[in-house]
Amino acid sequence: MGFHPHQRLMTNKYDFDPVCGMPVGPDAPSSRFMGFTFRFCSGQCRQRFEEHPHLYVGRPGVPAPRQRGETLPKRRCFNLAAIPSPEQAAAVREAVGALMGIYECQVEGRSVWVSYDLLQSTARQIEDAIAGTGAALDDALPARLSRAVLHYLEETELANREHDLDGGGHHH
Repeated sequence: MGFHPHQRLMTNKYDFDPVCGMPVGPDAPSSRFMGFTFRFCSGQCRQRFEEHPHLYVGRPGVPAPRQRGETLPKRRCFNLAAIPSPEQAAAVREAVGALMGIYECQVEGRSVWVSYDLLQSTARQIEDAIAGTGAALDDALPARLSRAVLHYLEETELANREHDLDGGGHHH
């Protein structure tokens, strides 16, 4: 007898985070979806899952992009209000690098260049990590508008990917 595609077999005391694939224990942060409990290595992964769960668990008969091993690589520049000190630049690299799905983070003058997997991290999460170090993002109106458009584009791309699992990408 087969099992439901969302059912997961426990081989030991660990399960795996559906967003990043890391092993997680029974006391890890969790979320219920479609009658199943999913566990996460961090609040960041739980947030990503709760925003677009079908990108990580798919639908019956249709594996999710993450289950197929897909990534959505992005490279973005986040501009700071001022050139950070060497210590602050190191703190920014460390904070951003601690997020799941970050491939690279470089600080060059006022620019913070980040390469990441959109299925695991978002520009908003990266901005929050930068702000958590005390470094201020450029707050001029054009920069704020640019960030708002970027957030919208990322959410639209993720929503479209999730919609495609509904068969929305098929023409009849």
